[in-house]
Amino acid sequence: FHQPVAGHRLDAESLTEPVDTLIVHGVYRCLRAAGQFLQQASRGEAYAMQRPVLLLDRQSLVSVVITGYKRPDLLAQTVESLLAVVRYEPLELVLADDASPEALQAPMRALPFDRFVFAETNRGLGANTNAGLAAATGEFVLQMQDDWRCTGPPDFLQRGVRLLQQRPAIGLL
Repeated sequence: FHQPVAGHRLDAESLTEPVDTLIVHGVYRCLRAAGQFLQQASRGEAYAMQRPVLLLDRQSLVSVVITGYKRPDLLAQTVESLLAVVRYEPLELVLADDASPEALQAPMRALPFDRFVFAETNRGLGANTNAGLAAATGEFVLQMQDDWRCTGPPDFLQRGVRLLQQRPAIGLL
């Protein structure tokens, strides 16, 4: 995985080598987990994207990757708000912590995450996000931070997944 691309636009000049996943905030298609890839034809040319056909008759696993650092109380509120609002299954909750002290990790480990990624050294938001994405196994990813609150509507995830399945050319919401 690579550090996030600065700004909101991605073009062939922005990257110097192929990437597996484009890091952005929000719901987006996890290209690696969906068996897709971006391939640079050559420097300066557009990237080619190959997409598998996605089945619409099943609920796709969504990995919720929450990045955090030294804020177990805020993290608990984020998880609580997510679980109170979202009415989607199956979900996989992944915590990517950027080397919080061990005393702060204990309350984090008590939260209902399926996977925990605790960095040994603080490397910043980009590296922390990449570590969480590497641990995620979902076909789709909802990326959040430890101080975000989920406020609804309860079906936002279903609608986002449905749109991404029906229109594979859309890579992120």
